[in-house]
Amino acid sequence: MMEHKAISGLGYGCVGLATYSNLPHSLNLLNLAFDMGITYFDTAPIYSKGYSEKILGVFSRNKRDKIQISSKFGLGGASKNLTPISWAMLLNKQNKSKIHASPGPIKSDANISYRRIDQNQIDKNLHSSLKRLRTDYLDCFLLHEGISSFLTDESKSYLLELKKAGKVKKIGSAVNFHHTQQDPDLSFWDVLQYENSPSYNNSDRFIQEYPKHEHIYHSCLKQIKNFHIKSIAPKDYAGLVLAYERKKNPNGKVLFATGDYNHFKHNVQTFQKYIDKPEAQLKDIIDHALS
Repeated sequence: MMEHKAISGLGYGCVGLATYSNLPHSLNLLNLAFDMGITYFDTAPIYSKGYSEKILGVFSRNKRDKIQISSKFGLGGASKNLTPISWAMLLNKQNKSKIHASPGPIKSDANISYRRIDQNQIDKNLHSSLKRLRTDYLDCFLLHEGISSFLTDESKSYLLELKKAGKVKKIGSAVNFHHTQQDPDLSFWDVLQYENSPSYNNSDRFIQEYPKHEHIYHSCLKQIKNFHIKSIAPKDYAGLVLAYERKKNPNGKVLFATGDYNHFKHNVQTFQKYIDKPEAQLKDIIDHALS
Protein backbone atom coordinates (compact mmCIF):
# COMPACT_ATOMS: atom_id res chain seq x y z
CA MET A 1 0.00 0.00 0.00
CA MET A 2 1.18 3.50 -0.81
CA GLU A 3 2.07 5.79 2.07
CA HIS A 4 -1.10 7.72 2.79
CA LYS A 5 -1.06 11.46 2.24
CA ALA A 6 -4.34 13.33 1.96
CA ILE A 7 -5.06 15.48 -1.07
CA SER A 8 -6.78 18.66 0.02
CA GLY A 9 -9.89 19.64 -1.87
CA LEU A 10 -10.68 16.58 -4.01
CA GLY A 11 -13.64 14.34 -3.17
CA TYR A 12 -15.02 11.14 -4.65
CA GLY A 13 -18.67 11.05 -5.75
CA CYS A 14 -20.22 7.69 -4.86
CA VAL A 15 -23.39 7.93 -6.96
CA GLY A 16 -22.31 5.07 -9.24
CA LEU A 17 -20.70 2.70 -6.72
CA ALA A 18 -23.35 -0.01 -7.00
CA THR A 19 -23.49 0.16 -10.80
CA TYR A 20 -19.94 -1.12 -11.29
CA SER A 21 -19.19 -4.75 -12.15
CA ASN A 22 -19.06 -6.24 -8.65
CA LEU A 23 -18.45 -5.46 -4.99
CA PRO A 24 -14.68 -6.14 -5.00
CA HIS A 25 -14.31 -3.73 -7.95
CA SER A 26 -16.11 -0.95 -6.07
CA LEU A 27 -14.20 -1.56 -2.84
CA ASN A 28 -10.87 -1.68 -4.68
CA LEU A 29 -11.75 1.61 -6.35
CA LEU A 30 -12.52 3.25 -3.00
CA ASN A 31 -9.30 1.89 -1.53
CA LEU A 32 -7.35 3.19 -4.52
CA ALA A 33 -8.92 6.62 -3.97
CA PHE A 34 -7.94 6.51 -0.30
CA ASP A 35 -4.41 5.31 -1.02
CA MET A 36 -3.97 8.17 -3.49
CA GLY A 37 -5.04 10.74 -0.91
CA ILE A 38 -8.81 11.13 -1.35
CA THR A 39 -10.45 11.38 2.07
CA TYR A 40 -13.86 12.94 1.26
CA PHE A 41 -16.67 10.68 0.01
CA ASP A 42 -20.11 11.94 -1.04
CA THR A 43 -23.18 9.68 -1.10
CA ALA A 44 -26.96 9.74 -0.51
CA PRO A 45 -29.72 7.28 0.48
CA ILE A 46 -31.25 7.51 -2.97
CA TYR A 47 -28.04 6.58 -4.78
CA SER A 48 -28.67 3.03 -5.97
CA LYS A 49 -31.52 2.66 -3.47
CA GLY A 50 -29.16 2.65 -0.49
CA TYR A 51 -26.46 0.36 -1.88
CA SER A 52 -23.99 3.22 -2.36
CA GLU A 53 -24.11 3.91 1.39
CA LYS A 54 -23.78 0.21 2.22
CA ILE A 55 -20.68 -0.18 0.03
CA LEU A 56 -19.14 2.95 1.53
CA GLY A 57 -19.89 1.53 4.98
CA VAL A 58 -17.96 -1.66 4.20
CA PHE A 59 -15.02 0.37 2.86
CA SER A 60 -14.86 2.77 5.82
CA ARG A 61 -14.29 0.12 8.49
CA ASN A 62 -10.99 0.73 10.31
CA LYS A 63 -10.50 4.08 8.60
CA ARG A 64 -13.51 6.13 9.73
CA ASP A 65 -11.30 8.57 11.64
CA LYS A 66 -9.22 9.14 8.49
CA ILE A 67 -12.05 10.02 6.09
CA GLN A 68 -15.01 12.37 5.78
CA ILE A 69 -18.43 11.07 4.79
CA SER A 70 -21.20 13.24 3.41
CA SER A 71 -24.76 11.99 2.95
CA LYS A 72 -28.13 13.59 2.39
CA PHE A 73 -31.76 13.81 3.47
CA GLY A 74 -35.10 15.01 2.18
CA LEU A 75 -35.37 13.23 -1.18
CA GLY A 76 -36.74 9.82 -0.37
CA GLY A 77 -34.74 6.98 1.06
CA ALA A 78 -33.34 3.55 0.38
CA SER A 79 -35.26 0.37 -0.26
CA LYS A 80 -36.55 -1.08 3.01
CA ASN A 81 -35.21 -4.60 2.58
CA LEU A 82 -31.84 -4.57 0.88
CA THR A 83 -30.40 -7.89 -0.25
CA PRO A 84 -26.66 -8.48 0.35
CA ILE A 85 -24.63 -6.09 -1.78
CA SER A 86 -22.78 -8.74 -3.77
CA TRP A 87 -26.05 -10.51 -4.68
CA ALA A 88 -27.69 -7.28 -5.81
CA MET A 89 -24.72 -6.33 -7.99
CA LEU A 90 -24.57 -9.83 -9.51
CA LEU A 91 -28.28 -9.78 -10.33
CA ASN A 92 -27.84 -6.32 -11.77
CA LYS A 93 -25.07 -7.58 -14.07
CA GLN A 94 -27.04 -10.68 -15.11
CA ASN A 95 -30.09 -8.57 -15.91
CA LYS A 96 -27.87 -6.23 -17.95
CA SER A 97 -29.54 -3.23 -16.32
CA LYS A 98 -28.11 -0.87 -13.81
CA ILE A 99 -29.44 -0.36 -10.31
CA HIS A 100 -31.00 3.05 -10.39
CA ALA A 101 -28.25 5.41 -9.29
CA SER A 102 -29.87 8.79 -8.83
CA PRO A 103 -32.71 10.89 -10.19
CA GLY A 104 -30.12 13.45 -11.23
CA PRO A 105 -30.10 17.12 -10.32
CA ILE A 106 -33.08 19.31 -11.02
CA LYS A 107 -32.63 21.17 -14.30
CA SER A 108 -31.50 24.72 -13.80
CA ASP A 109 -34.53 26.18 -15.54
CA ALA A 110 -37.05 23.95 -13.75
CA ASN A 111 -39.24 25.17 -10.93
CA ILE A 112 -38.49 23.50 -7.63
CA SER A 113 -41.72 22.31 -6.05
CA TYR A 114 -42.19 22.94 -2.35
CA ARG A 115 -42.23 19.93 -0.07
CA ARG A 116 -42.45 19.96 3.72
CA ILE A 117 -39.52 18.33 5.47
CA ASP A 118 -40.19 17.70 9.13
CA GLN A 119 -38.11 16.46 12.03
CA ASN A 120 -39.40 12.90 11.80
CA GLN A 121 -38.30 12.55 8.17
CA ILE A 122 -34.84 13.94 8.94
CA ASP A 123 -34.47 11.64 11.95
CA LYS A 124 -35.43 8.55 9.90
CA ASN A 125 -33.10 9.54 7.05
CA LEU A 126 -30.19 10.12 9.41
CA HIS A 127 -30.44 6.94 11.45
CA SER A 128 -31.03 4.77 8.39
CA SER A 129 -27.96 6.29 6.71
CA LEU A 130 -25.83 5.85 9.83
CA LYS A 131 -26.79 2.17 9.96
CA ARG A 132 -25.96 1.55 6.29
CA LEU A 133 -22.72 3.51 6.60
CA ARG A 134 -21.74 1.71 9.83
CA THR A 135 -20.91 4.93 11.60
CA ASP A 136 -22.28 6.99 14.45
CA TYR A 137 -21.82 10.42 12.85
CA LEU A 138 -21.67 12.22 9.50
CA ASP A 139 -19.20 14.91 8.54
CA CYS A 140 -21.76 16.58 6.25
CA PHE A 141 -25.54 16.19 6.18
CA LEU A 142 -27.05 17.90 3.14
CA LEU A 143 -30.62 18.69 2.14
CA HIS A 144 -30.97 16.91 -1.21
CA GLU A 145 -32.55 18.97 -4.01
CA GLY A 146 -34.15 21.40 -1.60
CA ILE A 147 -33.79 24.80 0.02
CA SER A 148 -34.13 26.07 3.59
CA SER A 149 -37.79 27.11 3.20
CA PHE A 150 -38.71 23.40 2.91
CA LEU A 151 -37.71 22.91 6.55
CA THR A 152 -40.16 23.41 9.39
CA ASP A 153 -39.00 25.47 12.36
CA GLU A 154 -38.88 22.24 14.34
CA SER A 155 -36.67 20.54 11.75
CA LYS A 156 -34.28 23.49 11.68
CA SER A 157 -33.93 23.30 15.46
CA TYR A 158 -33.38 19.57 15.22
CA LEU A 159 -30.56 19.96 12.69
CA LEU A 160 -28.84 22.45 14.99
CA GLU A 161 -29.27 20.00 17.89
CA LEU A 162 -27.63 17.26 15.78
CA LYS A 163 -24.64 19.53 15.22
CA LYS A 164 -24.39 20.36 18.90
CA ALA A 165 -24.52 16.66 19.80
CA GLY A 166 -21.86 15.77 17.21
CA LYS A 167 -24.13 13.49 15.19
CA VAL A 168 -23.37 15.68 12.17
CA LYS A 169 -20.42 18.04 11.87
CA LYS A 170 -21.86 20.34 9.19
CA ILE A 171 -25.25 20.88 7.56
CA GLY A 172 -25.87 22.16 4.06
CA SER A 173 -27.83 22.03 0.83
CA ALA A 174 -27.16 20.03 -2.32
CA VAL A 175 -29.19 21.55 -5.13
CA ASN A 176 -28.34 23.16 -8.47
CA PHE A 177 -26.85 26.62 -8.46
CA HIS A 178 -29.99 28.28 -9.85
CA HIS A 179 -31.89 27.27 -6.72
CA THR A 180 -28.96 27.62 -4.35
CA GLN A 181 -28.82 31.34 -5.03
CA GLN A 182 -32.59 31.60 -4.49
CA ASP A 183 -32.46 30.00 -1.05
CA PRO A 184 -34.05 32.53 1.34
CA ASP A 185 -31.82 31.63 4.30
CA LEU A 186 -28.36 30.65 3.08
CA SER A 187 -26.95 31.74 6.43
CA PHE A 188 -28.51 28.63 8.00
CA TRP A 189 -26.15 26.33 6.08
CA ASP A 190 -22.47 25.55 6.59
CA VAL A 191 -22.05 23.88 3.19
CA LEU A 192 -23.35 24.72 -0.31
CA GLN A 193 -23.03 21.99 -2.93
CA TYR A 194 -23.79 22.77 -6.57
CA GLU A 195 -22.48 22.35 -10.11
CA ASN A 196 -19.55 24.26 -11.58
CA SER A 197 -17.40 23.71 -14.65
CA PRO A 198 -15.34 25.76 -17.14
CA SER A 199 -18.36 25.95 -19.46
CA TYR A 200 -20.79 26.74 -16.62
CA ASN A 201 -19.06 29.29 -14.45
CA ASN A 202 -22.02 31.40 -13.34
CA SER A 203 -21.34 30.36 -9.77
CA ASP A 204 -17.70 31.50 -9.64
CA ARG A 205 -18.63 34.79 -7.98
CA PHE A 206 -20.64 32.97 -5.31
CA ILE A 207 -17.55 32.11 -3.28
CA GLN A 208 -16.74 35.80 -2.87
CA GLU A 209 -20.34 36.57 -1.91
CA TYR A 210 -20.50 33.78 0.67
CA PRO A 211 -16.93 33.29 1.93
CA LYS A 212 -17.97 31.81 5.28
CA HIS A 213 -19.53 28.77 3.62
CA GLU A 214 -17.77 25.66 2.41
CA HIS A 215 -18.50 25.36 -1.32
CA ILE A 216 -18.52 21.94 -2.96
CA TYR A 217 -18.48 21.71 -6.75
CA HIS A 218 -19.73 18.77 -8.78
CA SER A 219 -20.25 18.01 -12.51
CA CYS A 220 -16.95 19.71 -13.35
CA LEU A 221 -15.97 17.27 -16.11
CA LYS A 222 -19.19 17.17 -18.13
CA GLN A 223 -17.94 19.16 -21.10
CA ILE A 224 -14.33 18.00 -21.46
CA LYS A 225 -15.21 15.92 -24.54
CA ASN A 226 -15.65 19.25 -26.33
CA PHE A 227 -12.10 20.36 -25.48
CA HIS A 228 -9.33 20.53 -28.04
CA ILE A 229 -5.92 21.56 -26.76
CA LYS A 230 -2.99 20.88 -29.09
CA SER A 231 -0.37 21.05 -26.37
CA ILE A 232 -2.13 18.65 -23.97
CA ALA A 233 -3.10 15.00 -24.44
CA PRO A 234 -6.88 14.40 -24.18
CA LYS A 235 -6.34 11.94 -21.33
CA ASP A 236 -4.94 14.87 -19.28
CA TYR A 237 -8.00 17.11 -19.70
CA ALA A 238 -9.81 15.81 -16.61
CA GLY A 239 -6.87 16.43 -14.27
CA LEU A 240 -6.37 19.89 -15.76
CA VAL A 241 -10.02 20.85 -15.19
CA LEU A 242 -10.07 19.43 -11.66
CA ALA A 243 -6.99 21.49 -10.81
CA TYR A 244 -8.57 24.63 -12.28
CA GLU A 245 -11.85 24.11 -10.40
CA ARG A 246 -9.90 23.55 -7.19
CA LYS A 247 -7.95 26.78 -7.78
CA LYS A 248 -11.26 28.65 -8.09
CA ASN A 249 -12.52 27.04 -4.89
CA PRO A 250 -9.43 26.94 -2.64
CA ASN A 251 -11.27 26.43 0.66
CA GLY A 252 -13.87 23.98 -0.61
CA LYS A 253 -14.00 20.68 -2.45
CA VAL A 254 -14.34 19.41 -6.01
CA LEU A 255 -16.13 16.09 -6.56
CA PHE A 256 -15.46 13.68 -9.39
CA ALA A 257 -16.03 9.99 -10.11
CA THR A 258 -15.05 7.18 -12.44
CA GLY A 259 -15.40 3.43 -12.31
CA ASP A 260 -12.13 2.83 -14.17
CA TYR A 261 -9.02 2.28 -12.03
CA ASN A 262 -6.60 3.58 -14.66
CA HIS A 263 -8.68 6.67 -15.38
CA PHE A 264 -8.97 7.43 -11.70
CA LYS A 265 -5.25 7.07 -11.08
CA HIS A 266 -4.33 9.17 -14.10
CA ASN A 267 -6.84 11.90 -13.22
CA VAL A 268 -5.39 12.27 -9.73
CA GLN A 269 -1.81 12.23 -10.99
CA THR A 270 -2.60 14.86 -13.63
CA PHE A 271 -4.43 16.96 -11.03
CA GLN A 272 -1.26 16.91 -8.93
CA LYS A 273 0.75 17.93 -11.98
CA TYR A 274 -1.36 21.03 -12.62
CA ILE A 275 -2.40 22.10 -9.12
CA ASP A 276 0.83 24.03 -8.58
CA LYS A 277 0.35 26.06 -11.77
CA PRO A 278 -1.00 29.62 -11.41
CA GLU A 279 -4.77 29.88 -11.76
CA ALA A 280 -4.39 32.47 -14.53
CA GLN A 281 -2.28 30.05 -16.57
CA LEU A 282 -4.85 27.27 -16.22
CA LYS A 283 -7.63 29.70 -17.13
CA ASP A 284 -5.82 30.74 -20.32
CA ILE A 285 -5.43 27.11 -21.38
CA ILE A 286 -9.07 26.26 -20.73
CA ASP A 287 -10.45 29.46 -22.25
CA HIS A 288 -8.50 28.66 -25.40
CA ALA A 289 -9.93 25.13 -25.41
CA LEU A 290 -13.48 26.50 -25.21
CA SER A 291 -13.05 29.26 -27.76
